[in-house]
Amino acid sequence: MRQALVRALIPVLLASLSWAQQLSQRPPETAPAPQAPISTNFGQQPLPEDSAAGMALYQALVRFELSGGAARAENVVLRRDRVEITFDGMFYFEPLLDGRIRGAVFLGKGKVHAAVPNSVFERDNLYRMLKADAVDSTFGNAVLRFSDDTVDALGLKIAPGSTPPAEALKLASDLSPRLLRETGANVAARLLVSILNQESPGFFLAQFDKGSRGPFCLILDYQNRIPVAHFGLNGGEKGLFFAYDSTTSSPDVWMAFLALADYAGG
Repeated sequence: MRQALVRALIPVLLASLSWAQQLSQRPPETAPAPQAPISTNFGQQPLPEDSAAGMALYQALVRFELSGGAARAENVVLRRDRVEITFDGMFYFEPLLDGRIRGAVFLGKGKVHAAVPNSVFERDNLYRMLKADAVDSTFGNAVLRFSDDTVDALGLKIAPGSTPPAEALKLASDLSPRLLRETGANVAARLLVSILNQESPGFFLAQFDKGSRGPFCLILDYQNRIPVAHFGLNGGEKGLFFAYDSTTSSPDVWMAFLALADYAGG
């Protein structure tokens, strides 16, 4: 059934990603709001009957609601590949989609640390961008989207029925349109492909803000889809840190890297 859904949705996702790439090339002041074109673009595609479930899942991923409960994190450490993220505050979760939580918004205090890989180019590039020999930053909020085991790795006790604050709701609703506008990447479509293909390891994205380095993002895409399609990274990079530069209307890649297992394997 999942394979049939993937086949049925491929033309739709390609059309959406193609539109996203066109949007990323337009001047920001003339670009339309992303959500309306996505809806229109998808509505123009005749969908086979067996894609209805996949389409419903995509629409839920686009909405990114936070009605899945809340949990307090007290110095909880999440390790994703070479990245270590520490959280001390409140998480607000997306409800179950296809049996698992796929996103969350965090408000509180946190920090990110990632050592530079054993690469002269990446070390020099990171120093040029940040004047640092590792990615280190505090943050006051974070938005997470994922198809991997992030919720299990956090190990939090989620309490149902909590009403998210307005700040959390706005962070959730703003994430996908902003990344679509700034990078051309359709996060909901990428998550859908990962879920339907049962990718392992899964996809992980985090946006951080209100910290020592301002807004920036981390992407871990072990199938290389976003790094290749939207950042032109074709050396096998699975992860990257980047921040949008409004002066050039493009994202600046701070550091890109292979998976730890790739380095270990030589």
